[in-house]
Amino acid sequence: MRLCKIMKCPYCDKNMKLGRIWQDRYALKWVPEDGGLLFAKKIKLTSILEDRPFIESYYCNSCKILITKLD
Repeated sequence: MRLCKIMKCPYCDKNMKLGRIWQDRYALKWVPEDGGLLFAKKIKLTSILEDRPFIESYYCNSCKILITKLD
């Protein structure tokens, strides 16, 4: 899924830059802080089996924050 080219930061209202978060060896996952690594409800962000081993994300240089829309 392709994200739109322009996005405003919800914190400072400046333009954010579109980019990608790449995986190297293992699939990227988001794990809740209080969940622990083994039994937590993980959200898989990428897959090592897919053709696109990355997720598109916006970065705000002012706020140092990433925003990603998951499929």
